[in-house]
Amino acid sequence: MNLTIIIPTFNSQKFIKETLHSLMDVIKYCKGGAIIVDDGSTDKTVKIINSFKSKIKLNIKCLKKNHGAGFAKDFGIKLSKTKYFLVCDSDNIYNTESIKKLYEALNKFNLDAAHFQKGYHFFEKSGSKVDHICDWLSLLKGNQFNTLNNLLKYNVLLDNFMMSKKSYLLSEGYPKNHGFDTQGLSVNYLLKNP
Repeated sequence: MNLTIIIPTFNSQKFIKETLHSLMDVIKYCKGGAIIVDDGSTDKTVKIINSFKSKIKLNIKCLKKNHGAGFAKDFGIKLSKTKYFLVCDSDNIYNTESIKKLYEALNKFNLDAAHFQKGYHFFEKSGSKVDHICDWLSLLKGNQFNTLNNLLKYNVLLDNFMMSKKSYLLSEGYPKNHGFDTQGLSVNYLLKNP
């Protein structure tokens, strides 16, 4: 796959091992492997990440101080050399088949960006209790979310999604402020890619 996985981390020792385990198979298929940008962690995050270097293709960049998630994501994306990238949060669990299907859809339909249909939010690390399921198709049915005004009106903004580096560069990247960085990129993308 002409894809790079981008993972920003900051004091992620609690979940990063589980996240990397969930991504191991897909990273093996990615031409760009994974780029992990550690944003100034003071815990054991980097040590845990380094334990995966012999198992999967990882490019680890450690920033000396914390700049925020948007900065770390931009930093990693700019290092990527592939046509597409997928930003993965360091505290999430991913499904290899879902990522492959998302990539196949981008190629088959010549899309610039694609988003997962459903997101599962868990109460606890074991994943035994689902807090809620965000089903984007259900949210979108019956409503016209084809304009930025409608997205804002119904408070529907994209979460992490796979996109082409070309579209990302046109979008001018993530906002520089902390918080809502992914939603900010979504808005930038929609404004710059009519």
